[in-house]
Amino acid sequence: MFIAITGKRLRINFALDPADYAESTIPVTTNTSKKFADLPVTFKVKSDLSLKRAKMLVDDVMARKGVEKGSAPVEE
Repeated sequence: MFIAITGKRLRINFALDPADYAESTIPVTTNTSKKFADLPVTFKVKSDLSLKRAKMLVDDVMARKGVEKGSAPVEE
């Protein structure tokens, strides 16, 4: 992932396939920049709902990488 701040908004590039989100409610765009060739999905965070959707995309990336969702370690 790569996070960029533009004004009051976040723009996050993910290592996901844009075709997987073509028919979903998550409005992603395809990144054509050579700089982010390995991060083809771009998502703009501009509201509370888009923040929830960004978290879902992060979960998708973590699931594809094989990282299980769990609780944070407890410090004693």
